[in-house]
Amino acid sequence: RALSGRRSYRFAYPNARLKAFNIAEFLILRQEMPRSLAHCYDWIADTAEDLAQFYGSREPSLDLAADIYQDLSDKQMREVFQEGLHEFLTEFTNKNNRFAHQLYEDYNFA
Repeated sequence: RALSGRRSYRFAYPNARLKAFNIAEFLILRQEMPRSLAHCYDWIADTAEDLAQFYGSREPSLDLAADIYQDLSDKQMREVFQEGLHEFLTEFTNKNNRFAHQLYEDYNFA
């Protein structure tokens, strides 16, 4: 409910009850959910490409964004659960923080 995704969830999983596996997949890997990690990093990677074109150079943060997006695109939810949801999210948070710091460095956000 906090993400206003219940209706979207029902559309993505029409005959499924609310299950932890599906909810995690929906909020992490499903690009049709605008608040999912995959959807957000799709937007970030696209915007990063726009920055590269605008500035005429490709900064390291842009490659980090592309790598994170690719990792999310290639990942299957069963792999996330095998790895451990907490461990996956902790690693994602670390990658996201590295990206944010590198973006700060590359574009002098001071």
